[in-house]
Amino acid sequence: MELKVQIISIIFSILYGSLYGLIYNFNYKFLYKTLLRYKILNNFLLSTNIFLIYFIIMLKINNGDLRILFIILMLLSFIISVRLTKKARKFVKFLKIKNKKNH
Repeated sequence: MELKVQIISIIFSILYGSLYGLIYNFNYKFLYKTLLRYKILNNFLLSTNIFLIYFIIMLKINNGDLRILFIILMLLSFIISVRLTKKARKFVKFLKIKNKKNH
């Protein structure tokens, strides 16, 4: 695999993992505030769709030559993105409560 294709694949994996983390947190309400069977179904369908789209795009980028590094980078950026957006969500909630108390 050429160096240029590897760099594009690495950058795409990191960005896609971050995007997946944002989508996951955006759908937090649907994933964790419903009945158990809907939680499992929603989580399974969301994850399956995200990974299938990832593999299709990687197929276009580097002809389906997936390396474990690409998947690890995607998962690490997903975890980092989820943690950062959780902190941002808590901060916004804190600001809303603080703003209501002041008015």
